[in-house]
Amino acid sequence: VQEGAMIQDDFEEIGTAAQSDRGTGAYVPVTVRNTAENGQSPAHGFQDAVAQRGFQDAYQTQADRCGYNAETGDIEVVNGDRNPCLLLVVDGEVVNSFGMDPGLADSMAA
Repeated sequence: VQEGAMIQDDFEEIGTAAQSDRGTGAYVPVTVRNTAENGQSPAHGFQDAVAQRGFQDAYQTQADRCGYNAETGDIEVVNGDRNPCLLLVVDGEVVNSFGMDPGLADSMAA
């Protein structure tokens, strides 16, 4: 688990959740600040974290899922795979977990 890959202050704008036009699932549009205090874009650090954790290999189809178990805090096997997850944490508590759209995972790895 990498804590704080992105924090609230890293976002310029956080949109409203909406249903995806490309099938099942939802998305939240966001705009990340261009630079952090240390001069590096928070988006760059997030992209590196996504690539290092293998999101591109884990999320190749719309059927691939995050198997985060809120009761145990573990990432469990779903459809034969234990895929990495994005965790939304508020005040130290995981309030939601997400996989990643295959197209976004591919673009993050490039």
